[in-house]
Amino acid sequence: MVPRYMYGLGQVETDVVASNGVTSRTILFISTRDFNTLQEAQDYAGSDEHRKIQKIIASFREQKN
Repeated sequence: MVPRYMYGLGQVETDVVASNGVTSRTILFISTRDFNTLQEAQDYAGSDEHRKIQKIIASFREQKN
């Protein structure tokens, strides 16, 4: 992935059966943000917004079958 992307991949249970019999779906969350300096990127990485996004992504844990 490109370094400026923040992303997360997870499985969500839908209870809807696909043609292959699977009821979970893979989801990908992507957020992009451009920074002009390394300091701007580091400041954002320590921000409340960044922590909230990480928490949202982490809430989608891969389902174990």
